This record gives sequence, structure tokens and C-alpha cells, in this order.
Amino acid sequence: MCIQETKVGTINREKCSAIWGDDEYEWIDSPAENSGGGILTIWGKNQFKCEKSISKRGFIITIGKWGKDNIQVNIINVYSPCEINEKRRMWEDIIKYQEEVGGKVWCILGDFNAVRNLEERKGVNHIGISSRSEIQGFNEFIERMELIDLPLVGRKYTWYRTNGSAKSRLDRILVTRDWEDVWPGSK
Repeated sequence: MCIQETKVGTINREKCSAIWGDDEYEWIDSPAENSGGGILTIWGKNQFKCEKSISKRGFIITIGKWGKDNIQVNIINVYSPCEINEKRRMWEDIIKYQEEVGGKVWCILGDFNAVRNLEERKGVNHIGISSRSEIQGFNEFIERMELIDLPLVGRKYTWYRTNGSAKSRLDRILVTRDWEDVWPGSK
């Protein structure tokens, strides 16, 4: 389970148990800063054996073996910064870790605070050079990682302004072809 924007400075066993429902789990978190942000990744310790975890600004990588078949998987829980320079830095860090860690079965999911094309953002009047540069950079990140953007089920957008005047698809699940080979038809 990957949660973004926890808005919690300290995650403890009691909070995780309330979310997970039993005590058969482990977790890693990146605390919120000034009650903003925060990332939490929780997994069932009987289904996933964590071998290593890395927590950086904007993401948590969890590396381990999944299921009875002990499939080596790498899962990245993302809560991207809003500033384009910070996003680019995070994308480069993730690419660096993919190269260092290796492995073929990757899932990168969460709130990327970026869209892949102009149709994924409605009600925003200031689509200029910086927006196009961000879109290009995000798509280049996905291409360099050789990721598949899984289809959404249900709504087309994942973020809505409170009054409904704007909406965007900021959240997504990106996987490698090897993930798709292990779990075909993932959504």
C-alpha cells in the first residue's frame, strides 16, 4: 500500500495498524515537512520480504521478493515536489537508482504532480513554455525508464480543485514490461 501526502510528521506502529488492519506488516515512511507532504509504504510481511529500502526527498524505494515465487520487485512510492527543477532532480535520482539497483520488475506509482499531455489538464489557463517543458521532461523520464503507463479505472482525472473549476491527472502507476509479464492486464 502506497500513500502520498500523509501530512504526518511521525508514523508509528499504532497508525500503521489502524490503516493495515492487523499486525502482519512492515513499513517505511518519509515524514511530512511542516504538515505538508509525507509518504508511507506498507506491505504484508507474509507476501513481501523487504531486502532494502531507500528514502529520498519525493520518493521511497522498496526492494524485495514478492510472493511464493520470490519474484524480485522494486517499488517506488512517489510524492513529487511541485517545482520543475525539483521534479527533474527527482526523476534523475530515480533513473540513477534503477541503474544501480538493477532488476527488471519495477513499479513506480504515486502523485507525480505532472501531466503527460495537455489533455490531462483542464481548467488551467496558463499553459506556456514551462508546462510544455515539464510535459516533455516527464515523458522523457518515462521513456528512459522504459515504463508503461497503466490505464486508470474509473475517473479520467485524479486531482480536482475544490470548486470543480480545474482538474488534472497527476497520479499514475508506471511499470516495466517485465512487471506486465508477471502480472498481465494490471490496472
